[in-house]
Amino acid sequence: MIRTTKIAILMAAGITAPALPVTQAAKKLKVLVVNETLGKTGISVFSDNVYKQLIRNNIPAIALIAEKNNALRAEYDALKLPYHTFPCTKRQAHGLLIKQLATIMQTICTKENITIIHGNNHIFNPEGMAAAKLVAKKIPVKVVATIHSEPDCCKVPFKGLDGVISIGPAVGRLADSIDTKEKTGVHHRMWIAPFFDQERFLSFVPTQRETRRQFFKNTFNIVLSDDVPVISMVAQFYKTPTFKNHDLLLRALHKLVYVLKKPAYVIFAGAGVSLAAKQQLSRELDLSQHVFFVGQTDQVPALLYHSDICALTGKSEAFGIALLEAALMQKPLIGTRGTGMEALVRHGHTGLLFESGNVDDLTKQIVTLLDDAVLRKKLGQQAHAYARDHFSADAVFKKLVAFYDRVLG
Repeated sequence: MIRTTKIAILMAAGITAPALPVTQAAKKLKVLVVNETLGKTGISVFSDNVYKQLIRNNIPAIALIAEKNNALRAEYDALKLPYHTFPCTKRQAHGLLIKQLATIMQTICTKENITIIHGNNHIFNPEGMAAAKLVAKKIPVKVVATIHSEPDCCKVPFKGLDGVISIGPAVGRLADSIDTKEKTGVHHRMWIAPFFDQERFLSFVPTQRETRRQFFKNTFNIVLSDDVPVISMVAQFYKTPTFKNHDLLLRALHKLVYVLKKPAYVIFAGAGVSLAAKQQLSRELDLSQHVFFVGQTDQVPALLYHSDICALTGKSEAFGIALLEAALMQKPLIGTRGTGMEALVRHGHTGLLFESGNVDDLTKQIVTLLDDAVLRKKLGQQAHAYARDHFSADAVFKKLVAFYDRVLG
């Protein structure tokens, strides 16, 4: 087993602040964090961040990752972070042999005195938690699963889990109702916001004397007018069209530009299988001069800094990390009612909410912000303060450790 170093811990967490003091409750923890995915998906990033925060805060933890996840293995090797692997091929990523994975988990748990296995109850990667449940029947270890979306609640069984964490309040309410209806026997449930790389945004310093126009030209080869506002949306282009619902923002922009005669730019950052379809819709709506697709980019902090408004328009967002990142950049937020975004987007305080799928209401909220620079600044400042108070890494970590302690009894 490779030992971690102080500098590796801080680098891994992406945070230079000192770790929180270890509580008595935390001293009995030793966590196996299961990351079943092959690529850098949202779930993979979530598990990776949980693992790094545990180490940063002096909680013994080990990661179990796919042998073929070369990028994550290289990162952990460079940072000298302890991990184990399980064999799989890309073709088998969603069809792992549960018994094989359970054997690996049981060996690790026995050798390392693991007290909690923490993985993901996810519709596309159900094998990890199924294997963990088998292990828990043989040795004294607790199993905690994180739920990332409403389909995860409805299609992946809770029975056999000791604790369920939901990454947003809407998913948490659904999990509670399912548990009550189906009597799953899960005694410990809580919604806890996901960790994210907050320091990347808090420490951002814009390039000296680079204007917004220069930034977009130099970084993306996009030419923008200085006096036209920019709306940004950072979201992957998934197969299910309403998941992120880029279409809705495109149609709202069409109404802004051609009906209300209010010019604006929309910048989409992200990649995915439906990207080409959204580009085609943009052309059909005659928005090619107003919409720009910049792809997957490591320039998100700068993109948000140079935006006037940040929006997410999906119908089933569990939380909305992209809006949390925008809040740290002091930007006003626009999000969908009835989703996990309501945890951060407090209507009239940190941003504005619109009725799900309603293009007219979305357009109305955008106009409200476009027409009032003072309101934009006020909401952006309040979003920043709210995000730091409620969703900082330290605040989330305290909730996570308290939950682990409840599960252990």
